[in-house]
Amino acid sequence: MDDYTKKVSMDIRQIRYFVSAVKGGSLSAAAKEQFVTVQAVSKALSELEREIGHPLLVRGNHGVRPTVFGEVFFRRASTALGSFNNLQDFVDTASDNASENYLLIALSSPPFKEYRRILDSLSAFLGKRLGITVDIVLAPATEAFDALRAGSVGAACVLGEYTAPDTDTVGIGTVPAGVVVASEHPLATRSAVSIADIEQYPLLSSPWFEYMIASINKAFREHGHAPQERIIRCDGFSHDAMVRNQATCFAAYLPSLAGMHQTVSNIPLIEKTPVTIPIQLVTLKGAKSDAYRALEGSIGTVLRVDTLFQ
Repeated sequence: MDDYTKKVSMDIRQIRYFVSAVKGGSLSAAAKEQFVTVQAVSKALSELEREIGHPLLVRGNHGVRPTVFGEVFFRRASTALGSFNNLQDFVDTASDNASENYLLIALSSPPFKEYRRILDSLSAFLGKRLGITVDIVLAPATEAFDALRAGSVGAACVLGEYTAPDTDTVGIGTVPAGVVVASEHPLATRSAVSIADIEQYPLLSSPWFEYMIASINKAFREHGHAPQERIIRCDGFSHDAMVRNQATCFAAYLPSLAGMHQTVSNIPLIEKTPVTIPIQLVTLKGAKSDAYRALEGSIGTVLRVDTLFQ
């Protein structure tokens, strides 16, 4: 058995028994805490010691104590067990779709610079203000709505217009429209572009932002332009496809996203009548949790577009 196999053969049951034994000072204390027999604890810990190749406990007439290696192992095992317990608590809480204390939101937006850090900060901010636990994750629109209907998320937040018979939507504001182009694109050095500027170039389309594209194409029609029909479809944000085809990509224009990537430029879309992208919260009809209602009730105060995307 090689070292790698030894590492992955440890299981959480063994770790629980070991930590309980050290904290309780005996195998019987561990057995009582874990609701198993002393024999089960002894067998599991002996297997653990064989697997890692080091003795972990000194067994005596009056109980057990960790060996030198066991003491170091105990410190790391306690940390790992705490992380696992947090993960288990998350799964237990998230499995309750009607939870009043937890809300998972799928945000349908193209990936942007440091989006995980930004969404973690936003989740913590909203959770603190609302008194609940909030997680916001990025997902393509189709996946976000599939997860919503499967009960995996409590709400979807979409950039663009979305309607479906089985959903309710609540508008939370709008953001200015813009385009993203590769740094090699003829428009890359512009400080702003118009619909007339971009309609001569093909459009990059992706499941990440299909509703945003529909919303901006609606603005095309309202400004007397034909919707963009030269579409280059890809699974995600493809810089190579943009370069090869001199394609543009619709996006929200936000100063915080202007430097989203060194190889692309985010440029505002300017017309006499501003072109904006609506932002909507989407939930299933009759399936709004208390946590979601707390969020919806905060629109205009805690939940503001400038908080979400600036």
